[in-house]
Amino acid sequence: MVIILTQGQKIVKREIDKAKETLEDTIHPETKTVIKPGDRILLCSDGIHDNLTDAEIESILLREPRTIAARNLVQNAINRSHEECLRAKKDHMSAIVITCNG
Repeated sequence: MVIILTQGQKIVKREIDKAKETLEDTIHPETKTVIKPGDRILLCSDGIHDNLTDAEIESILLREPRTIAARNLVQNAINRSHEECLRAKKDHMSAIVITCNG
């Protein structure tokens, strides 16, 4: 499962705090999404999700190791931002990929 959170640090901090309390499944209160061991969570700036489609992001997250996935997301978003296309948007770009362990 790929989960993309873009709503702010409070939600992310709350979920990380919950995960510290228990290694069992964590349920995100706003979406009722169950986060299980092996799932990946992407924390990214809007420069990533504005320049890449959900399918492109998911493909990178599913095929690359965690640290390489974060670098590739940033590099692909930078490359897209320099293209002349509808999605191209010059912006700050950062990504953190978390793999949940159980």
